[in-house]
Amino acid sequence: ALVLRFDPVPRIVALDAPQVVFEAAALVEDDGTTQAKAGLALVLANEKNEELARGTTDASGRRTFVVDTLKLGPPGPGAFTLSFAGDAQTAFATHSAETERRVKVSLRVPAAEQGAQRAQVPEDGIALAVDVASVMGPVGEGAVEAHVGNAVVGAAPVEHGVARLTLTFRAQGSETAVRLRYVPSAPWYEPLGDKVVSVPIREPGILSKLPILLGGLAMLAFFLVGRVASNANKP
Repeated sequence: ALVLRFDPVPRIVALDAPQVVFEAAALVEDDGTTQAKAGLALVLANEKNEELARGTTDASGRRTFVVDTLKLGPPGPGAFTLSFAGDAQTAFATHSAETERRVKVSLRVPAAEQGAQRAQVPEDGIALAVDVASVMGPVGEGAVEAHVGNAVVGAAPVEHGVARLTLTFRAQGSETAVRLRYVPSAPWYEPLGDKVVSVPIREPGILSKLPILLGGLAMLAFFLVGRVASNANKP
């Protein structure tokens, strides 16, 4: 009886490197003894039965497969299978191992990299587009949070590789450091780390304060009219 196995078992496969290495072992059980089986043509496939690589075991019954990461499939749960078709001396055998393909997620703010951000009033809301991607391409799930200090000042879901946030906070000066954080909705998307970007800000203009000024003047006028009317009614 032929026994195939992975050594080590690829329970978690990182997709960030250009290639991934799989180690396979073939053993034959005969009369209560276990021996390495050389010269077996093994095939490595994924959960869709798509062939990833093939090769022959060496004298130690082992075979190393080096597979391009792009062939492994998208991030998420899956499986890898070793198989031997069988020959006159050795019976057919197969072995599968469940796995989880994971990838690191990075954040970019194109407007900040291009110097195209314009100063806005943070109390009115600042629009910020954040690109979310991995080595496998744009990421289409999860969310992005924006922090100023310890406060969350904005958040938005990721759609088609972009999170469109509106930041609202109080600050002074000409710019504020905003820390962006990817929040995954599945364990196979792992944040590469927070992204810090400087957001230019400005004070509210006089027009934005006009309603407050007009309200104050109206109250003052009402008070003065009341005083005048009160004095006019006095004997």
